[in-house]
Amino acid sequence: MKNEQPRESSLEQEWQNPEIFEMYEGGRSIVRDATQKVIKEIFEKNISPDGVIVELGSGIGELSKIAPEKYKNKFIEIEGTERFSRIRKEKDEKALAVTADINALPVLSESADTVVSYSAFDTLPVLNTAISEVKRVLKKGGKFINLLDLQPNVLILMNELPPDVIPFPNIVNRIVNGFQLVKKADYEKLKKEMNPAVIPMFDLYANDPMYSLGFMSQNGMQDILVHMAGEVKNASIEKTVTPTLKESFGEKMIRELTANGFKIIKVEDVSAEDSVPANDSHKKMPEYNYFENNVGSIYAKYRAELATELPPGYVKEKSTLFSIIAEKT
Repeated sequence: MKNEQPRESSLEQEWQNPEIFEMYEGGRSIVRDATQKVIKEIFEKNISPDGVIVELGSGIGELSKIAPEKYKNKFIEIEGTERFSRIRKEKDEKALAVTADINALPVLSESADTVVSYSAFDTLPVLNTAISEVKRVLKKGGKFINLLDLQPNVLILMNELPPDVIPFPNIVNRIVNGFQLVKKADYEKLKKEMNPAVIPMFDLYANDPMYSLGFMSQNGMQDILVHMAGEVKNASIEKTVTPTLKESFGEKMIRELTANGFKIIKVEDVSAEDSVPANDSHKKMPEYNYFENNVGSIYAKYRAELATELPPGYVKEKSTLFSIIAEKT
């Protein structure tokens, strides 16, 4: 049985703060050219620039910034936070940026050819009402395109886990990418296998996993999370490892879209590479010549073969977005 009332977490509150975009800018800027190629491929295969395009959760205009030129300023951009819409309009006075609740869209029924969302639906504790609104505003045969370039919101997915387990992090490449579920009834057995010095830390986490994970993630305590994940992984106690965050979010979206009568057209990772002149973000890491974002897993590497393949001052980017495309039947 799932918790029925999602608890507001510190990570969810971050989406009310414009600084969240500055935090993600560092990761996005090192692969933005490659991401732009991904967006171009998806848009040109699925969206007519002559149709009505509604973007949900538009933030301060990241998707519009990287969309192909023929789509720019053709979105109706809907954002739930008024200050984000204001920032968007300050950046581009031509932008049609509207502040509105995603669960009550100020859009006529069956008026949109396409509804698109870029790293927004994973921040919604409840999807059903928002997807019902997507269905309402789309024309028959219209498409809903959900794109994700960040890791799905870990705390929202955590909130949906069974209440009788403690969701310890599962770490992949130093990023929380799922959970190791230990039954609460077995927690004392787990503690018997630990170094006594780490038990107080585990007790704090076990008492309030959602707050603890949010606090540690936001305050640079990645080493502690990695150590905690390793302790649980190596313990002999019975545990269940969940799917990755991307897989869990994808399953959740598909379930809700199907329940609302959508036909799932495609669920896939879409990737692109690009060789580009090093920008300011690349130059902060001069020891690297290869930069990759794989749905929020960010890598910077030195690849010896690129030293001769790339022109002087160039780097190579690779970007992978997780896409779900559904059609209103």
